Amino acid sequence: MYPEDIAKLYQVTPVGTPVYIVKQPIKVGWLDNELYIEAHPDLEGEDMGINRRYSIALDLIQKANNGELPDFDQRALNDVLAKLDGNPHPIYERLPPMDGDLPELQPEAPPLPLKTVSDHKNTAGTPSTRQTANKTSTTTRKASPSGYYRGD
Repeated sequence: MYPEDIAKLYQVTPVGTPVYIVKQPIKVGWLDNELYIEAHPDLEGEDMGINRRYSIALDLIQKANNGELPDFDQRALNDVLAKLDGNPHPIYERLPPMDGDLPELQPEAPPLPLKTVSDHKNTAGTPSTRQTANKTSTTTRKASPSGYYRGD
């Protein structure tokens, strides 16, 4: 999220909306076939140290690569962990699978018709409309930390 996005989000978020702050000083993720890492400075009063950062980074790189540590650019990783600028930097590019390496895809079943459910209110007090495939379900919109990968 960029600072200008935060300003826009602030303007449209109702007072009292639950917020979860996720502390992720080091993040790793794929975009297309490139592995990126970003590292943020320590919070005030904390001192993670370069060895701890490096250990966390290696663990996250391995987790992002199905348990294997790829032959990544170690110089780029060291630069990211030294700068702590919070921007994503590429450290590894994997080759796309060759045509013969692609798994055979099974044809998908035709999609089910969608129904609209709007008989429940969310926590902001406005009707919550959700489309489901042949299911009738209503939910109350609640903030939840589930689904967040904290990396620690």
